[in-house]
Amino acid sequence: LRPSIADRAERIQSFLRGEKTATPSCAERLLDSKVFQGLIGSLIGCNAMIIGLETDFPEWPHWDLLEKMFVLCFLFELVARYHASGFASFFSPNSPEICWNLFDTVVVTLGCLDVFVLSGFSSGR
Repeated sequence: LRPSIADRAERIQSFLRGEKTATPSCAERLLDSKVFQGLIGSLIGCNAMIIGLETDFPEWPHWDLLEKMFVLCFLFELVARYHASGFASFFSPNSPEICWNLFDTVVVTLGCLDVFVLSGFSSGR
């Protein structure tokens, strides 16, 4: 059965208000799992190593591809956390994660600008 338009509208409004359900969703359980947190931590560490290697070996032609892959992974994680918590909860000043949420949003946004927008200007297009 497909949900009615009114049901969909109510879910969207609840999402924008940041209302949580009584039980965590599958996405919330995944995002809060130690495995997922470890994976994201490992990605951050690998990204730092890649940045160091790129500095030492700038002539390797595949750095841009690796950088795009990392930015896409971090963007996916940010959007998933944003979707799981809802707009109002994600940016709520009362959230215990507000500083990290803002920091992650700024870093990922700047990474997306660098990789997908500004790289077009520097490549002579």
